[in-house]
Amino acid sequence: MDYRDESVKSLISEPSEHNQSSTSALLPSGVTQCEHDIRPRPNRFSYLLTATLVATILMWLSTFTWYYYHNKAVSPFALIDRGNCGHSVEEAKVKDCVFDIMLSAWVPKPCYDKELSDSILAANNFTYWDSNNGGQEVSEEEIRKGEFNIRYTHGTYHAQHCLYLWKLQMKAQKSSVRVLDSLSRNQMHIAHCHKVLSMDLSERHIQRLKSKGGTPINGVKSFLTCSEG
Repeated sequence: MDYRDESVKSLISEPSEHNQSSTSALLPSGVTQCEHDIRPRPNRFSYLLTATLVATILMWLSTFTWYYYHNKAVSPFALIDRGNCGHSVEEAKVKDCVFDIMLSAWVPKPCYDKELSDSILAANNFTYWDSNNGGQEVSEEEIRKGEFNIRYTHGTYHAQHCLYLWKLQMKAQKSSVRVLDSLSRNQMHIAHCHKVLSMDLSERHIQRLKSKGGTPINGVKSFLTCSEG
């Protein structure tokens, strides 16, 4: 038997106690050599990706915050007050407001489009009554005063009222100075008018709309504000 061959095999197959102790000394307390070998190594790419993502989020947040507060302070869409009509006919007159039949409301003069309002009134030639079943006729001159509680006119007035608001909005959009009353800006009223203008337009329905007292007009109920922007 060759003892030299056995010695070589022994050196190859088994690590020395000295080597084991030296390797173990480099590991943290409680961690075995096996655990150390299978533990995942730090991924530099993952660290870089995470850092980039965090930096991007922080940059976006800071930019958004600046943009929000900057625009809040100097927004080109900030409204400029151009007047209001108070809460009564007397107050509206003192503030030099006008009763716009087509708005069925008191409106500050900067937001009163007399030319457009008069053109729609002339084109439709509405008749006004003191009750919803016809009753006694009331002159347009009396309606323009806006000193009544409620009067009635043709059912077609409702659709013409909504078209009037739409035309006011279109004119304001095209103008360098965008001045509009609070009713024309009201999102709920805009949605309401969309439904009105989308209703049945058959001949039978049109005839029903033209019946006497189809639509109420309020004189002392609505007092609008006016703003620019």
